[in-house]
Amino acid sequence: MKLLHARQQRFLMCAMCTNNHIDKQRFNQVGLLNNHAYSLQDLQQSNDGLIKLIKLRNPWGGTHRWNG
Repeated sequence: MKLLHARQQRFLMCAMCTNNHIDKQRFNQVGLLNNHAYSLQDLQQSNDGLIKLIKLRNPWGGTHRWNG
């Protein structure tokens, strides 16, 4: 996975959450903001490669929590 290699190289990474086909309410249900950037803080992958996790941080802070 290219992101894992970038993490190993200690690159500064971010992620953008945007989709014009999903309404704002659906994003809020899982605790994400549409048209919003997050800092990508950590990545993990299981040994078999089936499970991939990404740790995001909302730079705005606030009360939005991931509910997935």
